[in-house]
Parts: sequence; C-alpha cells; structure tokens
Amino acid sequence: WNLKTMHTMSALPDVQAVAERTASAITGMLSGFHAFGPGGMLSADEVFSPAMLILDLEILGHAARVAHGVETGEGLMPEELPDLIDQVIRDRMIFAEHESTVANLRRQFWQPTIFRRLGRSQWEASGRPVIVQDAQAEADRLIAQHQYEPPQDILRELRNIYARAKLK
Repeated sequence: WNLKTMHTMSALPDVQAVAERTASAITGMLSGFHAFGPGGMLSADEVFSPAMLILDLEILGHAARVAHGVETGEGLMPEELPDLIDQVIRDRMIFAEHESTVANLRRQFWQPTIFRRLGRSQWEASGRPVIVQDAQAEADRLIAQHQYEPPQDILRELRNIYARAKLK
C-alpha cells in the first residue's frame, strides 16, 4: 500500500480542515505517496462530508503541482532559451504569444475548479463566494447527475436486515 492518510480534527469543512489536509497532502506527495485518503472524512474519521471530498480533490491538485515542481516544456529547455529569447525580441512579440508558451501552458499552469484565483475586488464583485458552499454545490451536482439503481435482491435483503434491527 502506498497510501497516505489525510486526517483533521475539524468536525466541519473549514479552514482548519483544509490547512491540516493540505499539509498532509504536500508532505505525502513530496515523500513519494501516490494515494491519499480517507477522502471527505473529518474529525479523525468520524464524519463524512461531500463538500470536504470536493475540497480534498482541489487540495490534491495543488499538492501534486507543488510536488511535481516547475519544469520547462517542449521548446523551453535551457539550451533552447537563448534562441527563443532572440526570436521573441526579433519578432517584437510578447513571450506569452510564442507557440512554446501556448503549447506548455496547461503543463505549467494548473487551474482549480473550486478554489478561485480572484483579487479582492473580483471576489466582492462575484458576490463574495464561500468556497465550502461552492464545494457542497459541486458535490450536490455530481450526486444529482449520477444514475444508480442497486440490484433489487440486495436492496430487499438490506431492507429486511433494517426491519429486523428495528425490532431489537
């Protein structure tokens, strides 16, 4: 097993939970772990939160980027940079417009889906979003779109077990 646990004592998906789980994720990835869990669990594995699971996925995305490190992409190797810089200067272009920049953008820049990169004015203009609420909304969306019907024989047996347990 190459599994690193991400624990928190927080009972809610909050700043404490995100900070503790981020520290676990980054140290785990830097130590060579490739699997993390328990996803979405809070209060040292007592409470499950769909919102925390979504936040965990964002945390792991950031941690992977840190652990992977910044690297140059195709056309941006150190020995190629002098020629690249000469071309940018010669063609009077902005470095961001160069084909190698565009080709390597996704490799170098990771864009989270829940955590937002907003300045204060942008955050205020967008209604001061609360990340935990956004994470819960994403969890609700994923749950709502999932189609699953359990096998009826198993469902009947579970209902029988539940009915017998209520009698005790």
